[in-house]
Amino acid sequence: MSFRVLVDFRGPWGLGDLVCAEPMLRGLREFHGPRAEIRIRGHAGNCAYSPAIDGQAPPDFRPDRVVPVRLFTELGQRAYAALEALPSLVDHLCAYAAHFPQNRTPMLHLGPSERELAQRLGVKELRHPIVALCADGSDPFRALPLGHFQALGKEVLARGGSLIELGARERLGLGHDLVGKLPIRAAAAVLEHCDLFIGNNSGLLHYAQGADCPVLGFFSLALPERFIHEGRLVVAVQHPGLSCLDCMTRDFEGRNARGCTAQPEAACMRTFPLQTAQDALARVFDEYLSQRPWLGRDLAFGRSVLESQVRRLRAQGFHERADRMIAAWSKIQTPRSSREPCFSNGKTGSF
Repeated sequence: MSFRVLVDFRGPWGLGDLVCAEPMLRGLREFHGPRAEIRIRGHAGNCAYSPAIDGQAPPDFRPDRVVPVRLFTELGQRAYAALEALPSLVDHLCAYAAHFPQNRTPMLHLGPSERELAQRLGVKELRHPIVALCADGSDPFRALPLGHFQALGKEVLARGGSLIELGARERLGLGHDLVGKLPIRAAAAVLEHCDLFIGNNSGLLHYAQGADCPVLGFFSLALPERFIHEGRLVVAVQHPGLSCLDCMTRDFEGRNARGCTAQPEAACMRTFPLQTAQDALARVFDEYLSQRPWLGRDLAFGRSVLESQVRRLRAQGFHERADRMIAAWSKIQTPRSSREPCFSNGKTGSF
């Protein structure tokens, strides 16, 4: 009889968490081998599509090993704080299984149905650069003001880009409206054809990285590098004038005990300067999108972004994580492997 493993997802994990949990399943498969029977229980999101597992556990499944994947409400704040202090969300989630795969970059394992839907929408025929934007944000501590997204969307259009609006709720009335019209995995298939994603630190930000779509993301409560997938291009932007940023990474227990100390509360997002967001978008356009990366990724810009991230990680003492990010970036191929290269008029071709 094969060795049986149950991965038990307990609690309402977020969409992004369940993207970053996918490497944990590959780590279990690499450790236990191809003969093991690995099944999941609970709401597993992206993890349910991983070829590393054998599907959902039936009611009569009797595992030899159980891997409980627990939120702090069940695990306890002190134990959870130790996980939050790890240098990446992927490391946090892999720690539940105590096994880390050789490749820690989360994978989506999209199928033909999702990609066919994206193709029917005609995303590939849009004028480059194709920019997707999600303005959703239910958590005031992680949500850029809606008006800021409105301004960024207008700037994309003013610079000649095509704008796609994604998400579940917030509509700006500016671009191609797909808000509330796509399952999350179909939205990821759309992102495979986009040149940039703009959004808060939310589930769709992780799906964008899984789709190998460069990201302009806005961060507040935790060290942005925790949420960057190895080998992916993420321009992380934070409020320039607050000393309390990254509070959840620095002191998870204390932050939860005393609450937000900023005035006004959630100042990290509520008072986020619009100019800071606009400057970041201008940099991405001027230094990256102007180089027409849809014809092949511009590695020079990516290296400059990576260097600043590595400096921040080393300043926090996360040297192993910094080394892994450098190694993952060195393996990136040009053009992006996740889609065909496109001319700016939408026609496909080889170079």
